[in-house]
Amino acid sequence: MYLLECIYTKHLCLDGRQIHLEIYDPCSQPQRGKLSLTDELHWADGFIIVYDISDRASFAFAKALLYRIRESHIGACKK
Repeated sequence: MYLLECIYTKHLCLDGRQIHLEIYDPCSQPQRGKLSLTDELHWADGFIIVYDISDRASFAFAKALLYRIRESHIGACKK
């Protein structure tokens, strides 16, 4: 289950079409009772990975996250 506080929504008009954008921030969600990261990745159509350029651990986490996103979505694309 996703906490509503972790989902940012925006409605906008782009080229005459109504767009509904939802941004889910998994890092702001408490770890307790949380779905696995793999489960969270399946609902998204796109990803933005943010890291702290002054923190190697932050970059390493971002790199690992990118790998998990690729692994998760490569399998889905082959179906």
